[in-house]
Amino acid sequence: MKALSKAIIAAGLIGASSAQAYTISADATVGRSFLDLKGREAGAESKAMKSMEYTVAGHVQPMEELPFSVGLRAGFTMQDKNDLKVLPEDKVESAAGWAISPEAIAWVPAELLGTVGEYATPYARAGFQLEALGARNYKINGTQRSAKTQGFNIGMGLNVKATENVSAILDYSYTQLSYQEKTEGQKLDKSDLSSHTILVGAKFSV
Repeated sequence: MKALSKAIIAAGLIGASSAQAYTISADATVGRSFLDLKGREAGAESKAMKSMEYTVAGHVQPMEELPFSVGLRAGFTMQDKNDLKVLPEDKVESAAGWAISPEAIAWVPAELLGTVGEYATPYARAGFQLEALGARNYKINGTQRSAKTQGFNIGMGLNVKATENVSAILDYSYTQLSYQEKTEGQKLDKSDLSSHTILVGAKFSV
């Protein structure tokens, strides 16, 4: 009986130790994107656009001593409607999109930054977007249009500690996507869509 009790206690300690071996974090951000859309056909001109970006993300740091985490980021885009007008009289009723991107984040360990590391942590992140995990939808002059995107993004930023579990985020990212629009069942030529995005937000860790 004593042996069984010791085994249960040992298992509990191991479980508690394992539970503390990883960290779960979540963040929410809002910001502005500056986009450039360019067709792949010869002589195509690029079109500059802007959008508001909203993201939420969840990550897991698998081991406390390793300075990286993996997770998913979900983003929602509200594009500036005036940027989609070809003629002044065009009526843009809606212009929005969404995407879910697997990503990894790595940061500089606090002990390498000295006193600065107690308050701020610089990081880099990279992710990719699959065609099945995102879409952009528009309604222009009564016609519904949609676009599928896939590609990658890279970014960097700074976490500034507010409390032990909460920090503020300042983030920059560059995204490069393949963009194909479809209207009334007909696919149009593919384009390249690149963007520069500035985000601010908050991160929570447990």
